[in-house]
Amino acid sequence: MVVRRLEAGRDRLVDAAREEIRAAILSGRLQPGTPLSVPALAGQLGISRTPVRDALMRLLSEGLVQEVRRKGIVVAAFDRRELYELNDVRAALEPLAARHAATMLDEQSL
Repeated sequence: MVVRRLEAGRDRLVDAAREEIRAAILSGRLQPGTPLSVPALAGQLGISRTPVRDALMRLLSEGLVQEVRRKGIVVAAFDRRELYELNDVRAALEPLAARHAATMLDEQSL
């Protein structure tokens, strides 16, 4: 099994699936050029296909996966420098996004 099984709510499933697939890519468990099958990943993670598909779309926007004609979504090829740059950008943006989201919360949302 390349990734571990996940549990719980829809948005958390998308985030957890994204993080698990991302970790598999960054650790080298999923090599560049490896095709990513939504049904196979959903089975490995123990969740439905929709959160996996959404997680892959987020990874596509991060540049960790790419869409290839006739192959579908595959792990993107990148060098170490690009990887560090991607990680720096993500690390800079996530706290800003969290702060913005926190300002949108009200008592009932909690």
